[in-house]
Amino acid sequence: MTKGKGNMTFVFEKDTSNGMMVVEYIMSSVTNALKVVDMTINGKPHQTSWMSPDGVSWLMELLNTDYSERSFTSWR
Repeated sequence: MTKGKGNMTFVFEKDTSNGMMVVEYIMSSVTNALKVVDMTINGKPHQTSWMSPDGVSWLMELLNTDYSERSFTSWR
C-alpha cells in the first residue's frame, strides 16, 4: 500500500455578507484538485453541499486563486 505525499492543509479566510468564512482545504494527491476539508461561517459549521452551484463555483475560484498565490510565493 502506498501512502500519500503528506499534503498539508491550507486555511483561507474571507469576510462575507454572511460573516467570516474560514475554509480549510487541501490539494488532492489522487485527483490533483482542491478539496474542502472543513468550513465555518461565523464559527458555525458549513458545507459546500448547502451552497448553490454558483456559490460553490465562487468559493472554488477563491480557493484556486489562494492556492496559486501560495504556490507562486513558495517557489520564490
